[in-house]
Amino acid sequence: MEETEVQLSPGETAVLYTDGVIEAMDQTSEEYGRERLFTKLRYRGRGWPGHFAVRLKGEPDWRNLATYADAWGFLQAYRPYRCYLCPDGTAEFADISCGDPWYREVQPNEPGTSLVVVRTERGREIVRRAIDAGVARLVKVDPETLAMSQRELQLKRGAIWGRVMTLNALGVPAPRFRGFSLLRNWLRIPFGHKLRSIVGTVRRVVARKYHRKAGGLTSEEAAAGSAAAQRQ
Repeated sequence: MEETEVQLSPGETAVLYTDGVIEAMDQTSEEYGRERLFTKLRYRGRGWPGHFAVRLKGEPDWRNLATYADAWGFLQAYRPYRCYLCPDGTAEFADISCGDPWYREVQPNEPGTSLVVVRTERGREIVRRAIDAGVARLVKVDPETLAMSQRELQLKRGAIWGRVMTLNALGVPAPRFRGFSLLRNWLRIPFGHKLRSIVGTVRRVVARKYHRKAGGLTSEEAAAGSAAAQRQ
């Protein structure tokens, strides 16, 4: 194997890729090849909510590979189960958090907006400076807009208690949370979602054989898998 040393200059980037990247085919079944490696990749951007797109070497125009909805749907197949157990969907620990306001239909060619939640004085000062510098334009909205924009997050937090308790009952290591009122949130969601949080977890454990993997864990590994997430 040949060894080569390369000195990177400021602003340059090294990209590592497998042969599967250059052997991927476009819509005409033509391999991209090494000569057509992309120079830029965007998951979002270029409009709202944006496209998953690439710009190939030697081509001035972007190639849209998937809409945001299609790309998001594709990524869900690779979403770790631990993400389904996270109660902090709106980054409540952060000084500032941003998200998409999905409370209304996205119009064609809309430039897009973000919902910005400021929780601390530090965050408020950062936002003030951004506005004064002209890099951000913000208008106040009703707090209900947050709930309307991310309705699924409320159901997700409500389902977490059922998922965690089911994992515990099956002897599978699960995280412990404090300060998120998970039981109270679980009691508030509809009965169908309560049932789904339990039955769905059992199915996942059996299908992915989590119960067998848990049986082979040492006490130290189980403790690490059940590390407490304490709310400060």
